[in-house]
Parts: sequence; C-alpha cells; structure tokens
Amino acid sequence: MSSTDVMVGVVKCMRSSWLALFLLVVLCACDEELQPQRDLLPYDLLPSNTLYGTEIIFLDSIQTKALVRAGKVQWYPSQQLTLLDSGVYVEFFTRTGERAARLWCDSAKVENATNDMWAYGRVHVVSDSTLAQLQTRSLRWDSARRRLATNDYVRIERPGEIVEGGYGFESDENLRHYTIFRVTGSIVP
Repeated sequence: MSSTDVMVGVVKCMRSSWLALFLLVVLCACDEELQPQRDLLPYDLLPSNTLYGTEIIFLDSIQTKALVRAGKVQWYPSQQLTLLDSGVYVEFFTRTGERAARLWCDSAKVENATNDMWAYGRVHVVSDSTLAQLQTRSLRWDSARRRLATNDYVRIERPGEIVEGGYGFESDENLRHYTIFRVTGSIVP
C-alpha cells in the first residue's frame, strides 16, 4: 500500500466524517423546526364556545325566571362563567310568568353554578308594573332570591318621584320594594 492510497483513504474517511457531522447538524436543526409551537395560554383559560346573536333562558323547574339576549356569548367551563357582551338585554319574569322588568347593559357575566348575573356598563332597568327606572354602573341579580343589588351609585325615577343619588341598593325585580343604603342626593316629589 502506497502513501497515496493511505492518503486517499484518510480523505475519504474525513469526507465521511464531515458528511456525517453535516447531516447530524442538519437533522438536529430540522428536528427543532418540526416541533409544534407551544401555546402561550393554557386551553382551560380560553372559552370553549363562542356564540353570536344568542338567547338564553333561565328556568326554575319549568318556570321561566329570566330571558337573556346578547350579541356575543362566551362560555368558560373551567371557571364556571359565561360572559355576555355586544348589547345585553334581559327580561325578568314573576313567579306567575308575567314579565316583571327589563334590563339593558353593556356587558354581563353569569356564574354557571348559581345562575347569578352581574351587569356592567350603562345598566338601565325598567319595571313593567311600577314604571320605575333604575340607572347604575353595575348590578347583581341573585337568581335564587330574585333580588337586584349594587354598591354603586344609583338613580331611580318613578312616576311622581326622582331619587337622584345614592350608593348601595337592593330591590325585588319589580323595583317595588327597594332600599338605598347611602342617599347622597335629593328626592324630588
């Protein structure tokens, strides 16, 4: 075996090593590129359903307690919440099935376990029987007790009476029997 043959063997071996090293680097780089990107948010923080132009009926046995319409509804089962926005409209019903009041608000959330609802934004409630009107920034509807409540500023208008200003409020759905906890404004007969 001549020195030339040995040299050709070494070069072939080096080429094979370089080729093997090159292929190893390329395959490792490709392996990383083929890995899927990880999501920044866990899936349980994302809504499982998003519905548009939706109507929801809250029932107690076979009795309708409330009817809710919203432009957009998102359901979060891991948090047991339903978020509503894009024009929320609610009708509350008496135990006899008559409409008690109507509510309009910017957005709302419903606790799925209790069906309690919190309304936010420009909240406006009108009673069908007393014609009373309530305006506030947030309002809670207790589904089991059928009560409305807030800690925010409220303004109430009834035929022949305006209560201009108060913080904290609780009432039945008809706005017939209500309490304002801290009256700060005036009552105009």
